[in-house]
Amino acid sequence: MVTTRRLRPGENVLMDQPLAFGPLPYSSAVCLGCHRLLTGELFRCPGCWWPLCSEECATSKLHDKECPILAKDTEHLAVPENNEETMRYDIIMVLRILMLRDSNPEKWGVVMAMEHHSEQRAEEGKVELDISVYVLNKLLGLDFTRKEVEQVRGAIATNAMQMTSPYGVPLRALHPRIHFFNHACTPNLQLSFTTEGAMYARTAVALEPGEPMYVTYTGTAMPLWERRTCLKENYFFTCECNRCDDPSEMDTDFSNPRCLECSNMIMKPQTWLENLKWVCPNCKAEKSEQRVKDEVQTVLSTLEMSDVSDTSSIRRLQFLLEQVEQEFHSQHFVWMKVAQKMLHKLMNDDTNRGLALRVEIWKKLSVLYGKLEPGMTRKRGEARSTAAAPRAGQALGAACDSSACFATPTLLVPLLLPSPAPSLLPLPSPG
Repeated sequence: MVTTRRLRPGENVLMDQPLAFGPLPYSSAVCLGCHRLLTGELFRCPGCWWPLCSEECATSKLHDKECPILAKDTEHLAVPENNEETMRYDIIMVLRILMLRDSNPEKWGVVMAMEHHSEQRAEEGKVELDISVYVLNKLLGLDFTRKEVEQVRGAIATNAMQMTSPYGVPLRALHPRIHFFNHACTPNLQLSFTTEGAMYARTAVALEPGEPMYVTYTGTAMPLWERRTCLKENYFFTCECNRCDDPSEMDTDFSNPRCLECSNMIMKPQTWLENLKWVCPNCKAEKSEQRVKDEVQTVLSTLEMSDVSDTSSIRRLQFLLEQVEQEFHSQHFVWMKVAQKMLHKLMNDDTNRGLALRVEIWKKLSVLYGKLEPGMTRKRGEARSTAAAPRAGQALGAACDSSACFATPTLLVPLLLPSPAPSLLPLPSPG
């Protein structure tokens, strides 16, 4: 999609109603009527025996049409047995899309025209596909071909987005037009949703006529190697956006380590035949992708287990941040993760030193977010609005460029789960 006229920051580009939405493929017990997370003893739908929150939801708009179909599973073989996470919810979103074939042929045609990558997914998701076909055709007595089921599953995996129910439960939603936006790791559009699943695309920056419009399929706060893996495994392409083509990642060096030999030098990524490595521009020392990933994981794991990271001492927290900044730098992925954790620990600290440290962290995060997500974006808005105490907000207000800090509705990110297997990559959290 490209622009046909000049667009200002914050302008609505598109509003899209969902074709269908439902639980994640691997989910704890959730009500099929209102998408509320279920706890304690499960109430069962009188018709199909699937878990609900109340008898009222048995006749809700979301559940009433699928209930007679699910009820054909008279021995309840596909029904979740308890509150624990299960892959049995994978069938719900698939069924809701398949039902469009007879209830709304026009919408069905839209789904069938979507990219699905079924050929590439054929071997990887064969077990899940076999289960879906068995449940739909044998247990529920439907007549969908294996190819139709495979194409619907592929369309969901490739194009579905994560949203949140009114009760805070993550869901996946499929829309008819949003999927036309291409990907960039530094998007110029922001996506938000309503609790009914309607999705809005708004400009984050000014766009000129004919300029391509981009959303992000991965989230912007992922390091280079994670973005490459997500895009390759889930969407089957290697990103060549401005951020990925820039060794400095938009002047952030977000994924780049320091050189061990030249401590003042930042190593830069290079690719050769799809292989990624980092090279020091000064001494030409190299680090493999695996080594860079292992070093980051070692530091994050050590911090997670460290008594220092669990302390409430401002001095020790500040010392920890300074250590991370020396080992990496203040715009590195690891520093961002540690800084976010520190902000959570300092949330209720209203002392002068605590507030000052929070303001210092938010100022640095604001600069980083401004490079990763330029313009009117949720991350930049949080850099001003999420300082918990009023005093911190006042202090930050003086330090932050208010023209560059905006808040937007709940952010939506693409779904990164092609199948319900629990070993798959986790969903990036909104924002």
